[in-house]
Amino acid sequence: MSKRNTILYFSFAPLLFLLSYYISHRVYEKFMLNGTMSNEMQNRPWIYSGFLLFLYVGAYFVFRDIYRKEKQS
Repeated sequence: MSKRNTILYFSFAPLLFLLSYYISHRVYEKFMLNGTMSNEMQNRPWIYSGFLLFLYVGAYFVFRDIYRKEKQS
C-alpha cells in the first residue's frame, strides 16, 4: 500500500471506534429499557469497539502483504 492509502486507512480507525462504541452502547441501553435481557450484565461497549478496531488494524497487515511493492532492480 502506498503512504497515502495507509494514512487514509488509519484515519478511519478513530471514526470506526467511536461509531462502534456508540452503537453498542445504544443497543445495550435499548435492551435494558425494554427489559428483554434475561440477566444483568455490565455495559462494556469499549470491549466490543476495541475488538473491532483490533480486527481493522489486523486487516491492514493482511492488505499490506497482499499489495507489497515490487523490488526495483
